[in-house]
Amino acid sequence: MPTPKEKAAFAKRLKDSLEPLKIRGGTKLAEQFNLRYRGDRSVTPQTAHKWLTGTTIPKPDKLRTLADWLNVKEHWLH
Repeated sequence: MPTPKEKAAFAKRLKDSLEPLKIRGGTKLAEQFNLRYRGDRSVTPQTAHKWLTGTTIPKPDKLRTLADWLNVKEHWLH
């Protein structure tokens, strides 16, 4: 289970990666993420907000989609 420090570090890396795309909020992140995600369950704005605030870290399949979209290494993002 990730520690609060790990979650905060993930959130910072995610925000930094989204900055050039001008994506700052959970709603926009969820919209853009769901266009790219091929899994069973889409992401709600609330879940995306939790990623941005460091409350949670995405599951591996969603993390992989984020990393591919943002053109970063999955390991680095996590």
